[in-house]
Amino acid sequence: MELLWKDSNISYSLSFSPELNEWITHVDAKTITPSLLKKYRKVVELTNLKLKERGITRVFGICESKKERKFNLIFGYKEVPGGIVLTDDGLLNYLTVMET
Repeated sequence: MELLWKDSNISYSLSFSPELNEWITHVDAKTITPSLLKKYRKVVELTNLKLKERGITRVFGICESKKERKFNLIFGYKEVPGGIVLTDDGLLNYLTVMET
């Protein structure tokens, strides 16, 4: 997993999923505040430019809960029709996608 950005409250990482044959982003947030959301929006925009420069034009987010899915949707991800995926841990998760 490649760390794209991190501060004391949130980290944003990228990995390649051989099962999906797609790039996956990972967000780990300890606390969510309005100022953090504003900061994270800028991070996502800058990171998308860097990903596009690397030839990565689409990334997926795997969300364990509806709250995580909503978080992704706020930052430009879109719902995938029928977007439920079974992960290695045996759990069904929501799948979101974002064009960079």
